[in-house]
Amino acid sequence: RAFYRIQATRSMTGGSLNTKPRDAPNTERKVSGSSFDDSVKISFNPDVYSVLENIGSFEVTVVREGRDLSHQIIVEYKTEDGTATAGTDYVGASGTIVFAPGETSKAIQLQVIDDEIFEDEEYFFVHLLDVRCPNGNHFTKLANPKTAKVLILDDDHCGVFGFPEATIDVPESEGVYELPVERSSGARGKIQIPYYTEDGTGKAGKDYQEAKGVIVFENNESRKIIPIHIISEDSYERNVSLFVQLEEPAEADNTPNCMNGMNKRIEDMTNEEKVALEGRPKLSTVSRVQINIRESDEFKNTVDKLVQKRGTSAVSVSTSSWGEQFADAIRVKPDPDEEDNENQQSEPTGCGDYIIHYLTLFWKLLFAFVPPSDMC
Repeated sequence: RAFYRIQATRSMTGGSLNTKPRDAPNTERKVSGSSFDDSVKISFNPDVYSVLENIGSFEVTVVREGRDLSHQIIVEYKTEDGTATAGTDYVGASGTIVFAPGETSKAIQLQVIDDEIFEDEEYFFVHLLDVRCPNGNHFTKLANPKTAKVLILDDDHCGVFGFPEATIDVPESEGVYELPVERSSGARGKIQIPYYTEDGTGKAGKDYQEAKGVIVFENNESRKIIPIHIISEDSYERNVSLFVQLEEPAEADNTPNCMNGMNKRIEDMTNEEKVALEGRPKLSTVSRVQINIRESDEFKNTVDKLVQKRGTSAVSVSTSSWGEQFADAIRVKPDPDEEDNENQQSEPTGCGDYIIHYLTLFWKLLFAFVPPSDMC
C-alpha cells in the first residue's frame, strides 16, 4: 500500500516511477482477471429449496450472468439421491435446458412423490453437469453454486395440538368464550382430544360452568373450539381464574399413521416403526391454559362515570358519626333519578320530594340510630 502511495505522489509531481514490487504482478492479474472477465456463467439461484411432500411438481431456477447474452446456450443437468431415493421419494430427472439469446433464467421441472407414511425430512441434489454453446465461439462456464439441494418436508405427521396462548383474559360479559385449539406441524388423520376445566381462584358453578368432553379434528382440519360458559356477577374489578387442560390425543382407527395396535417396546421396533411412531399426534408445550375472568368493561365504565359525576358518596354508604346520620335523615333531598342525565341541571326540591320525605321520616330516624360504619 505504501509503494502505491509513493508511486501516485511521484506521478503527480513528475517524478520517475519505480518498478513494481515483486508480488505486484500476481495482484494485478487477479484484479485484471476479475474486472475484465467477459465469460458467461451458469449457476443455481437459489441453491437450497424446501418443499412439502404433497407439493407435486415444482421448479428450481438456473440463471445466466455475463456481458454477452446474445448466444444460445445448452446446459445439462441430473438429479442425485441424498437421503431421498429416486422412484420412492421423488422422480429422478436428467436432461438439458436451453437458454435462448437474451434469456437470463430457466427452470428445471422436478416432482416429489407423496405417500401416507411419516418420514424424517429427506433431501436430494440437482447437479449442473456441462454447458456448451452450439456455435462454439463463445466462452461459457459453470459457476458456483452448480449444485442445488432440495429438502422434502414430510406432511404426514398427525399434528401437534395446543392452545395459542398460555394465559387469556376474558370479560365476564362474554357469556360463552370460544377457546381455540390449534393443530400444527401436520394435519393427517382424524384425531380425538379429551379436555376438562379445573378451578383456579374461580369456582365451577359460581364463576363458570364446568366443562369436560372431547374435541375431534377431522383429516386436514387445523382448528377447533371449546366453549367456556362464564357466569356474570356485575362485580367491579373482578379477577378470578380457571384452567383448561388438554389430555393426550388419540388416533382414530383409520388414521394412516395409526399405531394404537402396536404394543412393542421401543428397542423391539424396526427403524420404519420408530420413524412412524414420531408421526403420532402430540401435545404442544401449551396444553394447559389459564383463563382470567375480568369485570365487564361496560359495567366498570358505568361505575366510573357515576363516581366521576357525583363523587365517591354516590357509591359509598359509609358515615363517620351519629350526627351525620341524623342530619342526612332529616334533610330533604331530590330524587337522584332526576340527575342521571349529565346534560341536565339538577332541579330544586319539589313538593313530591317533601311528601316522600315525611312518609319515610320515621324509618330514616330509626336507621339513624344504627352505629356509624366508621365506628364498627
